[in-house]
Amino acid sequence: MFSLANNLKTIQSFLIPAALLFNKNHQHNINVYDYTQKVIGVKGDALIINHDDNVIVKQSIPKKALIEDKLIDMEIISDGSSWVYLFFQPHGLVFKKPAKLNIYLDGIKDLNEQDLILYYYDETREEWIQETNGVFSKKREEVMFHIHHFSYYYCSVK
Repeated sequence: MFSLANNLKTIQSFLIPAALLFNKNHQHNINVYDYTQKVIGVKGDALIINHDDNVIVKQSIPKKALIEDKLIDMEIISDGSSWVYLFFQPHGLVFKKPAKLNIYLDGIKDLNEQDLILYYYDETREEWIQETNGVFSKKREEVMFHIHHFSYYYCSVK
């Protein structure tokens, strides 16, 4: 099984462009690493990763988005404030209905909606593609994206 923690050097040098890795202060500190998995089926469900008793990432798969039970893996690496890298398995899984990806970052209340962008890695084109801008909640320090498939995802402050 691919693991972000075991392949961080590969991620840094190949998958994530340098411009995306570094925030405005050119710091790249990993403060959060976690992994979870759950079987999700036709009824839908959610995977949640917490850090220090706070939700960091929530992946909600709606009812009838999947046609059968699937073992879903979610792995994250983050600095906890300006970027999150996510890897979902089974890689390439396409949903019949969009899933919700909620990301909670400490400094989000000081940002504008256009400041956070979600990218996915297109392996065919070998480049990062902007997925969408998120729906923003400063009060909840959260950004929510709709995703249509599992891939490598990267959410960052512009």
